[in-house]
Amino acid sequence: MDDSKVSRILFVGDMHLGRRPGHLVPALTEHGLSPRQLGPAAAWRNVVEYARAEAVDCVVFAGDLVEADNARFEAFGHLQRGVLELVAADIEVCAVSGNHDVEVLPRLAKVIPDFHLIGAQGRWERHVVGGENGPAVAILGWSYPQQRITTSPLSLSPLPIIDEGVSLGVLHCDLDATSSRYAPVRKTELRTAGPQAWFLGHIHKPSLDPANDEPGYLGSLVGLDPSETGRHGPWLVTVDGAGRIAKSQLPLAPLRWEELSIVLDDPALPAGDLEVLVIEALRRHHAELAAELGATRAVGCRIRVGGSHDDLGVLERAARKIVDGGLASTHDGVLYFIDRIAVEVVPTLALAELARGDDPCALLARKLLALQEGRTEGDALIDRARSAVLSAAGGGNFVDLEPVPTDAEHLRRALLREGYRALDALLAQRRVGHATS
Repeated sequence: MDDSKVSRILFVGDMHLGRRPGHLVPALTEHGLSPRQLGPAAAWRNVVEYARAEAVDCVVFAGDLVEADNARFEAFGHLQRGVLELVAADIEVCAVSGNHDVEVLPRLAKVIPDFHLIGAQGRWERHVVGGENGPAVAILGWSYPQQRITTSPLSLSPLPIIDEGVSLGVLHCDLDATSSRYAPVRKTELRTAGPQAWFLGHIHKPSLDPANDEPGYLGSLVGLDPSETGRHGPWLVTVDGAGRIAKSQLPLAPLRWEELSIVLDDPALPAGDLEVLVIEALRRHHAELAAELGATRAVGCRIRVGGSHDDLGVLERAARKIVDGGLASTHDGVLYFIDRIAVEVVPTLALAELARGDDPCALLARKLLALQEGRTEGDALIDRARSAVLSAAGGGNFVDLEPVPTDAEHLRRALLREGYRALDALLAQRRVGHATS
């Protein structure tokens, strides 16, 4: 085999057709963008157009192509049309099913015979792709036979034996989870299972590393909420005649989410100047991102304002005014909009002095000092907050809401933010009481 000839395969992570990204603001429509132009269907259209323009050999899905098995006609129609276009362009299309599309993908395979559902009925299977412009590549996959799988798929069915050539694994699973309803599997199992590289679905944050062949997640095709920050899109995988594997993520998502930070260095900054700082932060961030935006049409931003300020309440009102006013700016044709501004400034208060008292302000000041200085009491507050968050999340009432991070730093910042807000309100009440006494 000529080493210069390569097989080119496009791997696509969780697509969730039928779902629209959350937290999109009215300012988008004012700038000519609709939610439909920024969601999974638009990202899928970009994938189809790229695959056809670049004449890739195969498109492989890692499950959860649609949001639910009872996918609306619209979602199934988008999927079917795209697959038919790829097949008509002599591009193979393969997929494994995930927990969201146990029923949809077998139905699609019946409608389109050239659509290959790999590993149907929970049995490992291989499908060979390429071979015309590059080496033949075996795709090994396993599909969910039901929505909940509580044991490792590697223990449920033997993998096909691959004697020679390159094999790539694709699986929708919960990597290194101790227990899970979504096919828990250990990375050590995958490393020794046979395929030279693994491409995983289920977790929406990409974790593949182009520099090595460690198993990793492809990530969602487009960020579905502000927690799914950074680059999203399919991964182009090439295999040359010598069996070398290369992979790179393509920025084909029309919507991107980012987190920005602004640090105030003037405690007396007029609240009206916050908008100027936000606009400047968006401009700087675009300059950093411009080279990797690709097909991005809009960037949703969450901004954290740190530093110190004399009047927390005034600054928070200014932040709400910016968000409610729909502040947005366009750079090189890409629209930047604001989803949230978190004011996490430290008020210019003498906490140590406040903490000497025995009233509610003093009690709260002591807790804030413990959090700020990393004391044992502060760690205990963080642990209690984590337990409360996990208990609420486990109740099943908030499954459709954006997940709340439970790492110590996120919780510490959240506790400080709410604590300072409460202290500011208490001090305001104290001032009113003194003025009327």
